[in-house]
Order: sequence, then structure tokens, then C-alpha cells
Amino acid sequence: MKTILLSNGTDKTALLQKIGVTKEGISFLKDKMEINFIYIKQIKTPAALILKQDALSIGADLAVHKNTILNMQEKTDALLLATDKQLKLLVKKESLQPFGLKELTKDLKSYINLPDNDRVEVMGVINANDDSFFEGSRFVGEKAFEQIL
Repeated sequence: MKTILLSNGTDKTALLQKIGVTKEGISFLKDKMEINFIYIKQIKTPAALILKQDALSIGADLAVHKNTILNMQEKTDALLLATDKQLKLLVKKESLQPFGLKELTKDLKSYINLPDNDRVEVMGVINANDDSFFEGSRFVGEKAFEQIL
């Protein structure tokens, strides 16, 4: 037995076909195969609390500022992590909610089942050469690799 961690860019449909999954099985799994990372700017705190609770109830999650639970600020930024299937459920739940969540569902609907080439992917670059502008990121040889890990 061997395990392989797949990247977000992996063609999972092709992999399911290679495994021998039926067309019906692939169709059923399609909405569960991609995690969406949706950045929500300046959501009202009560809306964030409702969205967090609803997201957790269906297996998704919402990251919010640490003081959101204390209602110490009027608005917060948030990061929603949900599969397409979970987004569909959230759209139903939030379409009945106040504090701007009804309006949020319009955006969430537009993110469901986007083709892979319309999805945003983020890549980071680590500058770890020995001539870096920032002295704290100057590493040589194996020490650079160790520090990155």
C-alpha cells in the first residue's frame, strides 16, 4: 500500500476514471472533490456568527477574527472553506437569514461548479538565498532547506 497527497490542480475526474468509478459515482463525488476558499471582506459580525454556525453544522468552516465571538467589532473579514456541495447547502440556509446573508448567497451561488480554469490558485515564493535583502531570510545550502521545513 502507498499513499499519495494530491495537489489542488490534480484532475480528480480523470483519476476516478482510472480507478474505475462509474459515471454515476463520478457525478455524485464531483461536488465533494474541490474545497473552495472564499474570502469575505467586512461581513457584519452577527452575520459572521450565523454563517460560522451554519458552516460548521454541514462540515464546512468559517475563519473569523478572534474577537468576533465577543461582538467587539461591527464587521470582520472571514475565510469560508467549503466544498461545492456544502456551498449549495449554505445557499439554502443563508437565503433565510438577516444581516446581509441573503445578499451573500448570490455570490456563493456564482462560485458553485466553476470550471477549474476559473478557480483562483495562490502560490507563494520563499526567498531563501544567501543574498536576500532581508537578513533574517539568508540561509546557505542545507540550512535553507531545513529552515523552510
